[in-house]
Amino acid sequence: MHYVNPQCGTNPTNAVQPLLQPGEVLVGWNFSQGARCGIIYRSGIWFRDIAKSASVVDATLTFYVSRSQSSAQGNPLTGNVSCTAELQTASAMWMNNPNNPNALLGTPYLTFPADRPNDTETFGPFTISNGMFISVDVTQAVRQWAAGTQPNYGFVLVPAQSNFSGGAGRCFSAYNGFTLTVDTK
Repeated sequence: MHYVNPQCGTNPTNAVQPLLQPGEVLVGWNFSQGARCGIIYRSGIWFRDIAKSASVVDATLTFYVSRSQSSAQGNPLTGNVSCTAELQTASAMWMNNPNNPNALLGTPYLTFPADRPNDTETFGPFTISNGMFISVDVTQAVRQWAAGTQPNYGFVLVPAQSNFSGGAGRCFSAYNGFTLTVDTK
């Protein structure tokens, strides 16, 4: 899903963006037309039917960094970067209506380093770069879904530039291979 700043005089939806492969989701931004004018890309991931009343011991979300580019990394754009700054739990149903303005809004769950110059993306002991699987603990969210204390609307991947206050620049990350592993007792 992408958001376009309605206050920009030109139509930034024609800006260059990467073509997605089947199964890929896009996270990032393109302010190549100048500060505050551009597009923000968010993506949602949903795993249906988390067993109600299951006693969740552990839950892990895993995904693959298939490719990334960022103007913060120099010219030409390099790929050892992740544009995702936050994993959120989605706060509204978005699966059947992704063009709804309330779609893909969420509550912060986990913060990632994002779009740092000189390829310094690290998450724990790992460097986040192309060709890498990322695994994050999402046990608390899945426990709430299973207990019925929070609705299961999935997760939202939010870029470092998540509003239209950023300066000129662009960052694109494509991810795929999303799996949710849940251990119950």
